[in-house]
Amino acid sequence: PQVAEISMRIGDVYIELGQHDLATKYFFQALKITEKLKLKSQSAEIYSALSWINKEESNFTIALEYINQSQELWEPINDQYGISNCHRIRGLIYRQLKKYSIAIDELEKSRSIRESIGHLDGLASTILNLSMVYEDQRKFDMALSLRQQAIAIEEKIGNKQSLSGAYNNMANSLIKLG
Repeated sequence: PQVAEISMRIGDVYIELGQHDLATKYFFQALKITEKLKLKSQSAEIYSALSWINKEESNFTIALEYINQSQELWEPINDQYGISNCHRIRGLIYRQLKKYSIAIDELEKSRSIRESIGHLDGLASTILNLSMVYEDQRKFDMALSLRQQAIAIEEKIGNKQSLSGAYNNMANSLIKLG
C-alpha cells in the first residue's frame, strides 16, 4: 500500500506540473496495486484523478468512464465526499461539452452533498463552478449571485487564497454584467 500511496502522490505532483503523461503513468502503477489489494477508496481516488487528467486533455468519453468507475467504488463504502467529487468532476466535463443542464444537475448534486456533510471549502468551490456554467449561458445575474454565496463561505472559513480567486471571478462577472 505504501508504494501505491507514493505513486499516487507523485501522480498528483505531475498533475500540478501539467505533465499529464507522467501523472497517468504513476496513477496506473498505483491502480495495479490498489486493485490487487482491493483498496476501494484508493482505487476510487485514482479513477477520479485519471478522469481529471482526461477532462483536461479533452478526452471527455474516457473522463466520464473513469469518473463513473470512481463513483461505483465510492457508493458501496458510502464515502459522501468521494461521491460529491464525482458529481463535481462530471459537472465540469458536461460544462466543457456545453451540456449545461446536465452540468448544473451534477454540480447541484455535489453542492447538496457537500452542504450536508459540512465540507465548506468544497461547497464554495462547487458554487463557483456552478457560477461559471451560468456565466457560459450568459446568465450573469445568477452567476454573480452564486459568486457572492461562494465569497461568503470563503470569508467564513478564512480561506484567503480561494477568496482572492472568488473576488477576481466576481469582478469578471460584474464587468460582463455591464
